[in-house]
Amino acid sequence: MKGKAMDYVTHYREHGWVVVPEVFSCARVARVAEIAAQVSQTELAGNPATPMTADASPAGQLAPRKIDWAFPKHAEFRAFVLDGQLQSLISELIGHTAYLVRDQVFLKPARFGSANHGTRDQPAPAGHAP
Repeated sequence: MKGKAMDYVTHYREHGWVVVPEVFSCARVARVAEIAAQVSQTELAGNPATPMTADASPAGQLAPRKIDWAFPKHAEFRAFVLDGQLQSLISELIGHTAYLVRDQVFLKPARFGSANHGTRDQPAPAGHAP
């Protein structure tokens, strides 16, 4: 590994995240985003909203927060995740073959706020169990 690729690996190992530009074309990302919007609207219309699946604006308007378990919900989600270039990049970053164990597509729009339910990346607030 040389140059820019090594910079990505180093950043990932030091910070736990990295942005690698141009893995996918803008058109492909836009297509997946369009499908995510369609799937999420269908799910929101067919299921009662929960704080983990929908968010509300200050005016009470509902918007999808995320799509849980997206992989089986659309062929384009599967193709996106299984793309050879992405698989190769992830394997290079983590140092071994990558396997999808859990997936979510996050959709929370700007200016829609609700309490952060916490993640493993964030410490629990004082007085709260993790």
